[in-house]
Amino acid sequence: MLKKILGGSVLGIFLLFNVAIATETTAPVDEAPFDFAQTVVGNDPIEPVNRFLGGAENIFLRWVFRPIGYVYGSIMPRPVIECFNDFANNIAFPGPMLSSFIQGKFADGGIVFSRFMVNTVMTAGFFDPAEYWFNMSPVNEDFGQAFAYWGVGRGFYVGVPSMYGNSARDTVGMVFDFALDPKTYIYGGQYFTFLNSTMSDYHAYNQALMGNWDAYVLFRDLGSMSRDIRVRDWDRVDILLRDEAKLKGKLEIPQVLPSRKLDTQIVNRLEPMPEYNSQGAATDTLRSLMFNVQANNVGTWPRLSFWNNTDLIHMTNENSVEVIPERPALNYHYLPVKGEKEAPLVVLVPGLGGSYIGSMSDALSEVLLRNGYSVVVMSTPFSWEFIEAAGTTNGPGFPPHDAADLRIAVKKIFEDLQQRYDIKPVSKTLAGYSMGALCVLFASEQEEKTNTLDIDRFLAINPPVDLLSGMSKLDEYYDIWQKWGKEEAYERGLMAAAKHPGIWQEKFQWQGYSPLAAISNKYLLAIDNDAAKLLIGYSFKRTLSEVIAVLRKRDGIVFGNIEYGWFNRQELYNASNALNFKNYAQNIILPGFNKKLKTDYTLKQLSELAALRSIENSLKSNQKIRIIHSTDDFLLTDEQRQWLAQIFGSRVVFLEHGAHLGNMYTKVMHDYTLKALGPRTKMPYIDEPAENGFAQINFALEQLPASK
Repeated sequence: MLKKILGGSVLGIFLLFNVAIATETTAPVDEAPFDFAQTVVGNDPIEPVNRFLGGAENIFLRWVFRPIGYVYGSIMPRPVIECFNDFANNIAFPGPMLSSFIQGKFADGGIVFSRFMVNTVMTAGFFDPAEYWFNMSPVNEDFGQAFAYWGVGRGFYVGVPSMYGNSARDTVGMVFDFALDPKTYIYGGQYFTFLNSTMSDYHAYNQALMGNWDAYVLFRDLGSMSRDIRVRDWDRVDILLRDEAKLKGKLEIPQVLPSRKLDTQIVNRLEPMPEYNSQGAATDTLRSLMFNVQANNVGTWPRLSFWNNTDLIHMTNENSVEVIPERPALNYHYLPVKGEKEAPLVVLVPGLGGSYIGSMSDALSEVLLRNGYSVVVMSTPFSWEFIEAAGTTNGPGFPPHDAADLRIAVKKIFEDLQQRYDIKPVSKTLAGYSMGALCVLFASEQEEKTNTLDIDRFLAINPPVDLLSGMSKLDEYYDIWQKWGKEEAYERGLMAAAKHPGIWQEKFQWQGYSPLAAISNKYLLAIDNDAAKLLIGYSFKRTLSEVIAVLRKRDGIVFGNIEYGWFNRQELYNASNALNFKNYAQNIILPGFNKKLKTDYTLKQLSELAALRSIENSLKSNQKIRIIHSTDDFLLTDEQRQWLAQIFGSRVVFLEHGAHLGNMYTKVMHDYTLKALGPRTKMPYIDEPAENGFAQINFALEQLPASK
């Protein structure tokens, strides 16, 4: 189901990047703002109807399909369900075959028919020997694509999550696809197909639904992009590279770069990564999407099954706690070490816009859980859910205030855990990455003054040093589109999305947290740095628009005359999309700060208070803090890296490559993360330090208390 519109699990596609890169632009600037998603979505004149249909489907999937799915999944093992999916796809060959023929793609049509014959004769269609043994990959063609080939425009947006239509043209095409599908004429055939396919996709759908304030916009925008990739045949590598060469005049595949020269202070704190093969900061940052949970779909039973005890989701408790009376409860995930109430506890705070249900947080939680740490994952203070449930300011994004809200929420979570599970953790760590790491560091300073959480360790992964200056760089990052103009910018961005394996695969496989990059270079990306910048910048643009819309709903203080409505929010999004981070800091964060403290600060003064230098003395003396950073993270300048080395000394390590979180999947990052948390009696993951590739760095450790 979800794969039909998004090509697989896309949670985090544009929401998990946390980076700021300054970019020069040389072409004339268009007057109107550029909306990457709106370029393909086009008009949405029947938004109320689409929202109603999408909402009805959400209710159906959660309250009707989900309980049925649990019963069905507890009867049918996962391999059997996958066999039924193969059978359903095999028998539906007439539509893709005819669609290929009428587009003049006779070879594709022949492959569709040959696949049907091979799979039917050899396995009755329940397996796919045509691909596994004869290298005949499935051909994804339908009548919507055929109409597009004939020159029929997409028309206005039409769609619900389970449909791949997304437009008037494609919706009409679906009628022909269903008419040519033999299952349509078998009683219950399409319903049974829907049940089986949705069993495989429900978890990704539910993640997208629960992890986004307005899932309708996510499904609409990213689904339309995915559909546009299919219509252009950019899901085929040969055609994608051919069209890219036409657009750019040549193929621009970023080469592996030599190691950059570093200041002596950084070299002394450096962890070399000779096997990483860096391609540049923006392209490397996109590798963050390769950090995925490994314990998904690995056992006999599907995720929707009472017998599944292998997938990470079934090791996770989803809880909620009231932080502010009369506000929605704040959700959080708790992954306990089974049978160990005294297991050390790590509270994980994700980056800008990050949710408690995010894929990167899940993957990092899996690493920690497998090494004996219980984990709490919560949403970051600069996210829609935290703003609704626990935010106290009119302008989130000022780290000291966000950290204060974070500490209150964490205290409530600790109380909730104690009441629910009666845990007695031997130690407690407050950890975060990117903007979440910045909040953790400000929380450490506040905890020094007033100890409310009894934290033993603070871990910050890739924190910015100066948040507001970093946020201003995000505008330059997105504005790379001005180098090409709107139409070419969209083409380049869509090509980059089509080429990213971490986006369109549900799980990027790597063995035992030890990547195979040195063997096969499988982690290298054919995405140039400028296109990568556009995708990353767009991710932040979406997050900012979502935050502004939530503030409008919660407080009614933004865009005074625009009404908030469930059925029609496009006017609100149009207004929020017109703002960039500089506008947000000037017009929302600053007034919110001055209103709360009854001051008259300028943005420059506010920026100084939002930087880590404002708490330098506390950071320098606090021996509980550990920092893991990258030498090429564009959130930092070289001067800021030197400052970190001076302030933290042996408490900071710089990984040679990875840009901003683009090394999260690497074993060396996991090793240093575990090392930063302090020694454990049992560490099955860290076997022999010599095999982990550690440089001879004294990454300061003091023995954590054995008990409280």
